[in-house]
Order: sequence, then C-alpha cells, then structure tokens
Amino acid sequence: MSAMEKLLLLLRSALYGRDLDPLAFSETTVQEWQLIFTMARQSAVVSLCFDALSTLPKECRPPRAIFFEWLALSQQKQEHNRTCIEKLAQIAAIYRAEEVDFLLLKGLAIAQYYPVPKLRDGGDIDLLITGNYIKSNELMLAAGAKKIEDGQRHYTMSFEDVVVENHKFLAHTPSSNQFFKNRIESEDVIIEGATYKTLAPQINAIYLCEHIAYHILVKGVGLRHLSDLALFFTKSRIDSAEFSRAMVATRTERIIPRLFSLLVDYFEVDSTCLPVAPIKDVITALIFEDIVKGGNFGNHNKSYKKSKNKLVNKYYSLITMVSRLWRYRKIGLPIYRSQFIDTVARNFQKK
Repeated sequence: MSAMEKLLLLLRSALYGRDLDPLAFSETTVQEWQLIFTMARQSAVVSLCFDALSTLPKECRPPRAIFFEWLALSQQKQEHNRTCIEKLAQIAAIYRAEEVDFLLLKGLAIAQYYPVPKLRDGGDIDLLITGNYIKSNELMLAAGAKKIEDGQRHYTMSFEDVVVENHKFLAHTPSSNQFFKNRIESEDVIIEGATYKTLAPQINAIYLCEHIAYHILVKGVGLRHLSDLALFFTKSRIDSAEFSRAMVATRTERIIPRLFSLLVDYFEVDSTCLPVAPIKDVITALIFEDIVKGGNFGNHNKSYKKSKNKLVNKYYSLITMVSRLWRYRKIGLPIYRSQFIDTVARNFQKK
C-alpha cells in the first residue's frame, strides 16, 4: 500500500467516522510516515488525518517526533479556525450595524458539513457582499483591516492576522457570473451558536464545483477541496436536471463529471449521491496526478517557478496557466475562451 493510499485511509476514516485497520499501518516506515505527514500538510488535511491516526494503537502510530510535530500543527490549525470564527462574528456585527448584507462562502460554511467542523484545515474568510460593496470595504478598513489587494473579483485584506476576501462577484469567469446573476438563494448556517446566511444547497453545488474546476485548470487543488465535495454531496440532495443546466451555463460540463469520478474512486462516494454521472478517463488520472504533486492550490508543485519580484511572478503565473491550458485543453477550452484575455489583462494591469 502506497503512502497516498494510507493517507486516504486516514482521511476517509475522519470524514465518515470509520474505524481504521491497524494492520494497514503496522509496517509503515519512518520515511513513509514522513511522506504521509508532508502530503497531509500540503493538501490541507492535517487535523483530519491526525484525528484518525490518534485512534491507532501506539505501536502503529508514527514515531514520536513526527507524531508530536503533527499534533502541534493540528492544534495550530484548530486555533486558526477559532480565530477565524471570532473575526467572522466581529465582521458580522460591523456589517449588520451598518445594514451591509453578505453571504458566507466556502470554508467556514462548508466546514459545518464535517463531523467535527474545527478539524477542517481553514484558510481565509470569504464573503459575498450582496449589499454596498464599496461601503463594506471602507467599514473594514475603518475597523483596522489592512488592504492586501483590490482585485476585479474581490477586495482582499488582513484583519488582525486573518485574511478576509470581500467578493464582488461569485465566480471566476464572465459566463459563470452571468449565470449566477439573479440566481442567488440563501439559507441559514449556524456556527458556534451564531447564525449567518450562506448559499442554498442547489446553487452552492454548482458554485463549489465551478470554483474547484477553475482552480484545476489554472493552478491546482488539494485533497481538502475534494473532501468538501465528498461531504457536501453525500449530505445534500441536488436536482440533477437543474445541475446539468447549470454546468452547461458555466461551461463546466466537461470538468465536473471527471471531478465526480475522483470522489467515487478515492473518497468512496456513492455515485447515486451525485447529480450527474462520473466520467473516468486519462484526464481524470491527470487531475489526480496534479493533486498528488501540487497539493493545495498547486502551491507545492516544484515545476512552478516563483520569484520575489511581483512582476516576474505574474509572468510565471501566466506561463503556468498557458501550460495548463494545453494540458487540459480537452476539458478546459470553453472556460479558457471566456477567461483567457481577461486573465492576461489582469496579470499585467497596473495596481
């Protein structure tokens, strides 16, 4: 059994509450445990996997040095989640006082689908501003937030060491945003006793998939993204006909069925839970190969060049996108046609 297969055993155990077979880990070497830990970290599933391996007998666990490093990182991730929840409550209070409406997107909202929400390795706070967008940013700056970037899609800032993205648009491409326009439906999500608005499941289904599909084409995704989808579709009932129409409208009909194949093969999702049938082919294998090599958002792909120079980095990002366009031309061309010129302009525009 490979290190990746063992990592997936740990991950599925945490996601679905399954007992681990100690024999699967009894002969795991120090080098293998180090690789499993590295992949968990790079794919943003540290806390989930640590929670699972903690149920193993001591003789089947990683060596002490790796175990306690993993424990420390898991605790750090959980503390970050607690901080994000605290900051979300503060932001909500600021916006509600000034009657600025918003929806909570992705991370903190999707974490509520997890058996233990705090074990989902978090990132930033994503908000779709449905009220006054300019006012929302001004309020945050007045509250002490520091501007990071004023982009075309979202305004990014640091609020007491937590990254907050105020989204002007829901999606990445013009075609997707045209679809989402006037289709936003919400429902309540409760996070540690506080109630927030988030996307209703039917619209959230295509939004989550469109978001991941775009990142697959542009840079990459990690196991955390697939974990989100696995739990979301296992616990939601999505109208298939409506979802199929949404795929066509967002030009993701070539990507999402292959994404679903990964959920079936690696996360053991029952295909009857999915709104469209999975497609398994050579491209599906390429996507998973990218996930293994690149980790979360492709940030650990060693073939991607990086520079401390901002302009040079934009050039490298463009080269990466073009190479991935070729790699995924069969499934990505409809989206690239909608986005390519806009992305080139955005990469080189003056801030």
